[in-house]
Amino acid sequence: MRLRPHHFMCIQFFTGHGYDERFTLHMKDVIGNLNDDSKITVTNGCDDICSHCPNMKNNTCIREKKVSDLDRKVLENTAVCYGKELIWKDGVSLVYDHILKRGIFHKICGECEWYELCKKIREERIKDNG
Repeated sequence: MRLRPHHFMCIQFFTGHGYDERFTLHMKDVIGNLNDDSKITVTNGCDDICSHCPNMKNNTCIREKKVSDLDRKVLENTAVCYGKELIWKDGVSLVYDHILKRGIFHKICGECEWYELCKKIREERIKDNG
């Protein structure tokens, strides 16, 4: 599977909301096919999730500047690089250890339109896990 760096964050906070029904169903399908040992290639540009996004026009994201900035922030904070191959559970661990655990989630995702929803989900999980 090919994933943009910021999608390592998005997948962890996905709760069934999306840009439209087609995208949401595809995101659920992608997540449903992931397991701890799924092989992931960190991709520069559109990935397997983007293929059903309504912001995708002519194989390019119309919000490329915004999402490239999110990707850059994730890469800078996890020391992962484009083209790196890893397994899903290691990608999740990198995001947890280098972004979520360090309390810099807002610095990475604070400008994203989904930030408030993801922040709420994160806070609920923290509360539920003590």
